Amino acid sequence: MSDRAYLEWPFFEERHRKLAVELDAWAGEHLGDIDHEDADSSCRSLVRQLGAGGWLRWGVPKAWGGINEVIESRSLCLIRETLARHDGLADFAFAMQGLGSGVISLVGTEAQCKRYLPAVARGEKIAAFALSEPASGSDVAKFPGKRSLYKWGAGMWEAALLADGVAPEKLYPLDLKRAHLLREF
Repeated sequence: MSDRAYLEWPFFEERHRKLAVELDAWAGEHLGDIDHEDADSSCRSLVRQLGAGGWLRWGVPKAWGGINEVIESRSLCLIRETLARHDGLADFAFAMQGLGSGVISLVGTEAQCKRYLPAVARGEKIAAFALSEPASGSDVAKFPGKRSLYKWGAGMWEAALLADGVAPEKLYPLDLKRAHLLREF
């Protein structure tokens, strides 16, 4: 077992510590026999296992079958750290689900959320993240073109803060310092 003293850091709450302990126990029980030779098949199996275990629900808002009202970054980080400690492919499967479900959660239409997010949370659908430029390849950092926010950041600050776990009723007044830090990430 690795040193988990970081769980005592001030920005983790008791619910985060409980999450880390429960996932660690689950991972120890379920992630011991992953076939790394057939990564595609193993990722599909891992998504089903993570869904059946309820862990994918952390990457979806409560309205669509998730755990929290909004997706909360600290919990996602703890889940990724714990899964990665047990098996990198398990972390990869969880992270890829989150990339797809996160975007749908933040900017998807009601119909898209209803169609995809409950099934993603159960591990019945595999979410994806795609780049639309022909020369982008798989490296987001090398995506061609200018990166920018909409004029004056309208709506973007709210989306970033909601993604970071700010409850909708506590969104205003906007914490622009926090939102700018998230943009830099």
